[in-house]
Amino acid sequence: NNSSNLFIRSTEGGAAAIQRTFRNDVEDFSYSKDGKYLSFSDRVGVGSYSNLNIYMIDVNKGSAVRQIASGNEDEQNPEFSDEGNLLFYSKNNNGNYTLWSQDLKSGLMTQYSEGFNPCIVPNSGSKQLFVTRRVKNSTRTEIWKVDIETGSETQYITDSRRSFSSPKVSPNGKYLICTGSTAKSNSRPSNLDLYLYKI
Repeated sequence: NNSSNLFIRSTEGGAAAIQRTFRNDVEDFSYSKDGKYLSFSDRVGVGSYSNLNIYMIDVNKGSAVRQIASGNEDEQNPEFSDEGNLLFYSKNNNGNYTLWSQDLKSGLMTQYSEGFNPCIVPNSGSKQLFVTRRVKNSTRTEIWKVDIETGSETQYITDSRRSFSSPKVSPNGKYLICTGSTAKSNSRPSNLDLYLYKI
């Protein structure tokens, strides 16, 4: 029916997939660290009047959907803090990406820096995040580490020939995995690979 939604299936096998969203265009999602909630982005509207908003739903029960972020820009890439009190996400204003959070109790929204695809740095108390950033005057992207408490920003992964994006940390907190894309050349087609880095 040309819609995309979230389904949950047990990794132990044998169980049917359970549909947890009944939306139109779900694009990305994040589990809360306690496994109780899902946050996702969904496109609403039609054509040039459409944009992505952030929502949250209980993983195991009910169908009530809580809208977290709604505006004229695309809000996407949700990521729960380790403590579960904040939801980080990015806003896209005509290709200019900024990092935000919303306090899930008070509703307070805070803007931090540029970047998208936020990912919590292990053992940082949710004060440090990996983000994807565009290289100035280039179509390439790279991975940065941002400290939202001190404001320090560190270039983490970059390459003059490749773009890196979508950082994720392994469950044991020891490795960072991201995608790396190589542009098309005369000798090879464009390619998308996975890269693993020790943190």
